[in-house]
Amino acid sequence: DLLSHGLANLGLTVLPSEGTYFLLTDVTGMGYDSGAQFCADLPERAGVVAIPVSALCDDVSVGQTWVRWAFCKRPEVLAEALDRLRVGFA
Repeated sequence: DLLSHGLANLGLTVLPSEGTYFLLTDVTGMGYDSGAQFCADLPERAGVVAIPVSALCDDVSVGQTWVRWAFCKRPEVLAEALDRLRVGFA
């Protein structure tokens, strides 16, 4: 819930997760039309990483604007990542 609500507060559309350690978000709310480009920019802008869903699909257009985030982290790590995202994309 911590990561899901935090990402939604940043303007990302978050798909609910049931039984996994991952969340999917649409990055168009942050001005991107490519999840791959968003993920390429993440380390420099915010010091965090995510996986573009297009990298997991045979047809890259299927997950073009979607990103996968792992939330199997300690709450303080997730909170820091959200803080870094807020600053990096302010």
